[in-house]
Amino acid sequence: PNLAAPERGYMMVVTDHVPPALRGIVIAGFLAAFMSTVATQLNWGASYLIADFYRRFLRRHASERHYVVASRLATVLLVFASAVVAWLLNSIQSGWQFVLEVGAGTGAVYLLRWYWWRINAWSEISAMAAALCSALYLNFASPFSGSAPVAFAKTSLTTVLVTTAVWVFVTFSTAPEPRDVLLAFYRKVRPDARGWQPIAALAPEVPATRDLGANLVSWVLGCLLVYGVLLGAGKVIFGEMLPGVALLAVAALSAVLLFRDLKRRGREALPS
Repeated sequence: PNLAAPERGYMMVVTDHVPPALRGIVIAGFLAAFMSTVATQLNWGASYLIADFYRRFLRRHASERHYVVASRLATVLLVFASAVVAWLLNSIQSGWQFVLEVGAGTGAVYLLRWYWWRINAWSEISAMAAALCSALYLNFASPFSGSAPVAFAKTSLTTVLVTTAVWVFVTFSTAPEPRDVLLAFYRKVRPDARGWQPIAALAPEVPATRDLGANLVSWVLGCLLVYGVLLGAGKVIFGEMLPGVALLAVAALSAVLLFRDLKRRGREALPS
């Protein structure tokens, strides 16, 4: 607590509290976590750029060799782009805040694509582009006043509003996905029929699913489980036993309820 650069606390704990024989393992763990994250983001980013965008919309009939070369170039481009972003960041906290701002802008379309048939690929692409551009502009222009948390909240809300307006406009300005693709998705995934009524009418043989409420309950339980474990473990580690145990108890109860719900759904999904 009260460190000018909080990220230095990790190494201070290692230096002061970890036995010398184990420090190498801790450093190796840091490096492994760092490299796994970097590899994940680079591969994920290259797959977005090439498989989901370049191959689908720009060069549809090139050779596999061409796409492999394009993927390698995209990976190199992402390495340089990430290096520039890292250079511009003031702290790890600012990096996480930027990620949260971009994620807040795209979150709605990522969720609604499962519940509304009208969302297409351009909806997601426009949401990603709008969230990135909006977050970048707001962070560099700094138009909002107030303390750091207040400015962060205003930036996040503005990014959400701008991104939502963009992807909704793009969705209604572009054609929906082909009917065969939508039908295949509906038959395989069986999303909540209320947001897929035009497609559900074309597949009367598929039993209508109405599980939005149950999914929301599972989502809440999952959030309680994850954050209960994270915050509860942190409280216990810092000696705040009562709130820590309470949070861990909430996490355990959420895990039990979530397991029962998933088990019930599994039984219901089995053929009779």
